[in-house]
Amino acid sequence: MKNLLFFVILLSSISFCKAQEITDFPLGKEFTEEKDMIRMDVGGIEGTLFVYTNKKKQIVSLGFVPSLDGTNPNRVHKQEFMGFIQYLQVAYGIQFEKTYERTRGKEHFTARTADMKIAVTIETYKDDLTPTPMTMMINKRAKN
Repeated sequence: MKNLLFFVILLSSISFCKAQEITDFPLGKEFTEEKDMIRMDVGGIEGTLFVYTNKKKQIVSLGFVPSLDGTNPNRVHKQEFMGFIQYLQVAYGIQFEKTYERTRGKEHFTARTADMKIAVTIETYKDDLTPTPMTMMINKRAKN
């Protein structure tokens, strides 16, 4: 009986301790939390999620940078970045289109759905071992 009670308590605590996911913040949803900078792991990269709202307190944009304080971005390795892109593709059911901005040494990964546009920008990797800066934005698309 003790083991059964322990198991029920353990299961209950696990369900209440679920980590937040980026998909927990859908565009258009009312955002009532006090903090608009949320520290979380997105696709294996720890960083800060920025939540932008309109006057009605509805989420209109999300930004993510690999930074624990939201201001000093960490660099990401190529393998981490590829895992991040794969995570977003699965989480949102999208495929990214990749473009190069050779003059500035940047790569852009963009995807669109009926409701949003996701854009990830990263400096072009010089090699497989050197990390580079990365940013991501998810914006609500305007209705036509």
